[in-house]
Amino acid sequence: MPPKLKKKVAKSFSHSVEKLISNVRYPPKQRNSTPPKLNMAFMSHDFANHPTTYLVKGVFVAHEASPDVAISVFSYGPDDGSKSRESIVNLLGDSSHGGSFYDIHGKSNLEALKTICDHDPQVDIIFDMQGYTLGTRPELMANRCAKVQVNFLAFPGTSGASFMDYIIVDQYVASIERADEEFTEKLAILPRSYQANYFVDPISIPERGSLEWKALRHRENLSESSFVFANLNKVDKIDPHSFSVWMRCMQQVPESVLWLLEPSIPAAAEIVKKNLQIAARDAGICPDRIVFAKKVGREEHIQRMAAGDLFLDTFYYGAHTTATDAMRGGLPLLTLAGESFSSRVGVSLLHGMNSKKATSLVAYSVDEFVEIAVEMAKAQMDYRGEALGRKLIDMDYSGDGDNHELFDWKAYSTDLDHLSRMMVEVKELTSMEMHV
Repeated sequence: MPPKLKKKVAKSFSHSVEKLISNVRYPPKQRNSTPPKLNMAFMSHDFANHPTTYLVKGVFVAHEASPDVAISVFSYGPDDGSKSRESIVNLLGDSSHGGSFYDIHGKSNLEALKTICDHDPQVDIIFDMQGYTLGTRPELMANRCAKVQVNFLAFPGTSGASFMDYIIVDQYVASIERADEEFTEKLAILPRSYQANYFVDPISIPERGSLEWKALRHRENLSESSFVFANLNKVDKIDPHSFSVWMRCMQQVPESVLWLLEPSIPAAAEIVKKNLQIAARDAGICPDRIVFAKKVGREEHIQRMAAGDLFLDTFYYGAHTTATDAMRGGLPLLTLAGESFSSRVGVSLLHGMNSKKATSLVAYSVDEFVEIAVEMAKAQMDYRGEALGRKLIDMDYSGDGDNHELFDWKAYSTDLDHLSRMMVEVKELTSMEMHV
């Protein structure tokens, strides 16, 4: 869907939201003085065992004892009992015991708005980490409890809403020149990848050919001699066009297999797998060359990434959290630069890993995508990873995460603070709307 059409659809939906709440509004608390701290709030359905929580946790950790910034969280999703949820609650403290984690899941819109709008001190800037994804409650943002409201992290596209002031982006996923075509929000441009990440534990990546690597391949039902193209997104991200291009890659690399994530819904798993195998067979690829990975915990999932050789991105809605998990685990990403935010995330993430080498892994046409994938596969198969293929994809993934801009969560949090202050100051000091 072209960006202009996405924007039109989003605007239509946001208008329906505003009509829905026209008789259910709650006035924000009036401020008598400017507080010494910047009061930032984050709202989402997904403070749970969910990628949003994995990504944003570092922002909260970075502000644990901040003298300049206060963090509040408003959670309208259910408590799933996960360690991810528990870690955020413990970090911020439950509001019922004086903390800043507010569980508004069981509250009506009016009750939830009272909690947000009456927050003391008043929220300066609120980040919507849901957009139009599963579980969203856009009515809460439409009330405008904060002076500045921001579309952040979870939804890679415009809200189309008059009640959203900014969207957090970077130079790779959006441009000022095309902003009016794609967004109703003004752009808030980070000097690094827009995507927050939080990795603190070192990752040990086995060398290709080592006993550890061979054991890993064996556990995942992957042959030691195969070149493993991978895409470990949820299968609902796999569109027919992307899949057909992956088949083109496999046609030119007979020793290759495609490693996909098994569907998570048991009732649909066999049907989905069968359909993918039929599509492969129709493309002249033996269905046995598609290998499915079982769903495992996140830590194990990241550690097994090294069993793959090259992650092939989807084209319309690319890998986000899955892409950073892959690269953190030593699996290189090949992406196609699309025309919208959701299809350019891979470009942003690769530049965050290594700007100099990213150019080798970003394609600007389908033919170039296939050419790069096949070249890398054949080089690795021919030279056992010692020549061109390995040089192209060796981006130094090891270490504690601070070696790469993409994983530097402390610097990311500092940049987000600076950008937040700019958004608030623009709102306070001028009536103009502008990119920052």
